[in-house]
Amino acid sequence: MACEVHVGDLGTVFRLFIVDCNNAPINLTGASALSVVFKTGVTKKTFPGTVFTDGTNYAVDYVTANATDLDIAGQWFAQAIVTLSAGTWSSEIMTFNVVGNL
Repeated sequence: MACEVHVGDLGTVFRLFIVDCNNAPINLTGASALSVVFKTGVTKKTFPGTVFTDGTNYAVDYVTANATDLDIAGQWFAQAIVTLSAGTWSSEIMTFNVVGNL
């Protein structure tokens, strides 16, 4: 992630990619469930994800919508989880920092 994320930021886009063990993209068209899980320390939050564009590009997005989404400064982790008729897949775990505000 190239930008700096702050406590309470709204509109920050997290994009996570779903691939198989051979690094081949998983087509997300027809996914029955998409979620993005965020974790820091003992705090774990799950939000509904959305398919980026039409699902053929294997990306799941979450856009921070509330000031409480990322409300603790420190190191965070994010992972997308997708359910399709053929199975359930998880993205690699993204690591990022949330910094406080003045």
